[in-house]
Amino acid sequence: MVFRYHFGGVDITSEIPLTGLRPARQNGAAAPAMRVIEGGREPPAEEKLHFAWDGRFRMRLGEAGGQWLMGTPWGAFLIARDASVVRLYGADGDDRTILKDLFARRLLPRLVKLKGGATYHAASLARDDKGILIMGPSGAGKSTLSVGLAATERWDVLGDDMALIWSDGIDRIAPAAADVTIWPQSCEGLGLPEEDCAPLLAYDGKRAFHPQRTDRLDPVPLAGVFFLNRGDCAEPQLARCSRADAFNRALRQIIYFDPSGPAVEERVQSVSRLNALLGYIPAWTLTYPTSFSAIPAVSDTIAAALADG
Repeated sequence: MVFRYHFGGVDITSEIPLTGLRPARQNGAAAPAMRVIEGGREPPAEEKLHFAWDGRFRMRLGEAGGQWLMGTPWGAFLIARDASVVRLYGADGDDRTILKDLFARRLLPRLVKLKGGATYHAASLARDDKGILIMGPSGAGKSTLSVGLAATERWDVLGDDMALIWSDGIDRIAPAAADVTIWPQSCEGLGLPEEDCAPLLAYDGKRAFHPQRTDRLDPVPLAGVFFLNRGDCAEPQLARCSRADAFNRALRQIIYFDPSGPAVEERVQSVSRLNALLGYIPAWTLTYPTSFSAIPAVSDTIAAALADG
């Protein structure tokens, strides 16, 4: 059986049922393609290490047989240089569940870069065919605000943690994973149905929330970037950023496929692309109250900023 998905502007065919992805479009413009196949239980040996990430997932980017090898404690992925084919290696059970989740949330956003897209650590949303990026450090509330805006204010969540941008003269956001990771207290504060907030393995108590609207597949023009801060304030506060300030803030949010020192070309291209984007896309800092009841006011503030340009 073949399963078909769409992620970040890439059409995926898989012989493995994957989780957290949007179903592929029935008819539409041709998109870059990727094929996911079963590799077996034991991955090939790592022949060269490029980079090892810190943190709970302990991902390693290496090489094996002339292909990329992304290793994790739960299994590995062998990736063609152009990301046309990905082989999944690992056991069944909980390990396989975690591995498939890492594929959707951690690996696919990086593989989009091998296809020609740009990836940023940011939430992305759309309303009225205008897309926005919400950037901020971990804990700033990007995912909670995204879910709140989707649940109460008619925004579509395109991605809660990784934003995928394609450019054809206009920078456009492509929808990413279908699920949003969110803390239980945020589920409760937003009044989300308990059955819609499934526990996530290996995420220290986080939940996976599935928004009602996940049928958007076409990229949306990027209209603004918002740098998020939680603040001790009664209402949302917005301040326009200069291009230089926005660039310095967003520079830290670039996601690299290969962050190692030798990967100079990828860094140069990514930084140049961000600088060009911020040459015509406006950016603001958005400080907002911690109360869940402030979400409608945040939505109005964002909409007003986009209307004023």
